[in-house]
Amino acid sequence: MSSKKQYLLIIILLNLNLNFFYSNFIVKSNEIHYSPRRIVAIGDLHGDYKQTIKVLQLAKILDDNKTWSGSNGILVQTGDIVDRGPDCLKIYELFEQLRKEAEKVGGAVISIFGNHELMNLQLDWRYVTPEDIKTFGSKSDRIAAFSSKGYIGKLFRSFYQVVAIVERDTLFVHGGVNLQWANIGIEKINKLGASLVEKCTDALSDKKQKVIATGEEINIVHRDGPLWNRKFAYNDDKATEKELDKVLEVLKIKRMVVGHTPLSKKIKSRFHGKVYVIDVGLSEHYGSNLAALEIIGDEVREIYPEESERDEL
Repeated sequence: MSSKKQYLLIIILLNLNLNFFYSNFIVKSNEIHYSPRRIVAIGDLHGDYKQTIKVLQLAKILDDNKTWSGSNGILVQTGDIVDRGPDCLKIYELFEQLRKEAEKVGGAVISIFGNHELMNLQLDWRYVTPEDIKTFGSKSDRIAAFSSKGYIGKLFRSFYQVVAIVERDTLFVHGGVNLQWANIGIEKINKLGASLVEKCTDALSDKKQKVIATGEEINIVHRDGPLWNRKFAYNDDKATEKELDKVLEVLKIKRMVVGHTPLSKKIKSRFHGKVYVIDVGLSEHYGSNLAALEIIGDEVREIYPEESERDEL
């Protein structure tokens, strides 16, 4: 065989081997990319640290040493960490600890604003307990903590958001996203929320009582806005389901997960699994009911203490 033919044969063999390598690589990378991660969602915590620990351990997100045990999973908390109970500071600190621990092992913590977070930024303290104030030291210390220069204010500005679509198919929000807000879009909703939070925390730092916000920003905390809307938790009519279907279509998602509305001691699946209401009254103020929602791909499961006990038998 001539040297020229040998050279061509070598080139052909190399190309075949490279094509085989790249085709295998593409298949393997796609398999890894599309492997669904475990999502755990918990609802309103309302200042109850003991119950927070219990529900995180129930969902196998927290171990006996109170450190992250969720591997590369995703923890979503749908807001209202604050008010009604005495421990909001401890809970905010716990979630910041878990956020850092999760990131080290490929996991994630997603924090959603509740209406009570925004109420505190606006100095609406109707549901703040004296015990909660004492954990900060004084009223002025508590205000400072929620300001742009304070621990909680900095967390809000860096890590909290109004809405989140996780693993491409599940929307998490405190109250609900109606069609009007779905058409606005997730990115703009979060930008409006971030802008409002910046203005509120800046005002607390400057000890101002008035926040000058735009109409769109104010609508975030309107009763039909994503922090307060209860339509998909309460309504059962066909018009509501039709609107819900439009929301899912516009946002290209399969389901919406909300807190805010404690309908029952159990998680409520509504509209054939298109909405899950996960506020079960977890804090002592509401009855100390434990529950978490688990989503892995298309599999959605409710987690309760009694089921966990059966699994251990």
